[in-house]
Amino acid sequence: MHGEPETIRRKNFTRVVVYDVRDSSDQLKELLDDPDRYLLDRGGSILKTDRASTVGLAEIDSRTLVIKRYNTRGIGHAIRRSLRRSRASICWRNAHDLLNIGVETPRPVGFIEQRFGPVRRRSYLITEYVQGEVCLSFFQSNKNDELLSKVTTGLVTVFQTLAKCRMSHGDLKATNIIIQEGCPILIDLDGMHSHRSTFAFQRAFERDKERFLRNWSEMPAIEELFRARLTGP
Repeated sequence: MHGEPETIRRKNFTRVVVYDVRDSSDQLKELLDDPDRYLLDRGGSILKTDRASTVGLAEIDSRTLVIKRYNTRGIGHAIRRSLRRSRASICWRNAHDLLNIGVETPRPVGFIEQRFGPVRRRSYLITEYVQGEVCLSFFQSNKNDELLSKVTTGLVTVFQTLAKCRMSHGDLKATNIIIQEGCPILIDLDGMHSHRSTFAFQRAFERDKERFLRNWSEMPAIEELFRARLTGP
């Protein structure tokens, strides 16, 4: 069990910064003070960019971190988002919740909210980098039956653990599941929920399951295997 880390929190009129005390360093503080400089101007490797987010890698303290910037899409979107928790802070909390129940996800290092007083603007999530293979590619390319069985069992266990804790991921497409050394790792956690209502959880679980099964539309044998093993919450 990972538990909740000791954190450092800095807040003023324009920013909220939270980070794991274990990661505290001068270089990390520089990144947290100006994440765009690391993401865009210091040779960071951009993995993805679109209207919703920009994701890149940065070398910090001789290790690789992922910076995910959640973009605002116009003034209307910015106003709506400003009234809710930032996506970065949601992912920060959800990552700790997953780790605490034994479901692997990249360890969160910190997050940043740009603000104007109480109004939230852009936010940034900083996590450790996980080097692995996208789930679909793993099943397409791997011919090792023992390893395939291990990963299949691991994915079923993830569903069982989420069900036991009445949690749903919200978007279990293949690109949100990374396989590292036979272990499934979940990413993109801003749609994740913990459910008090049994009915709401069951509906969310079924949506998670059906979204996951659609990954295998061109691999019917794999789809049937998972459909048989993912029997319900």
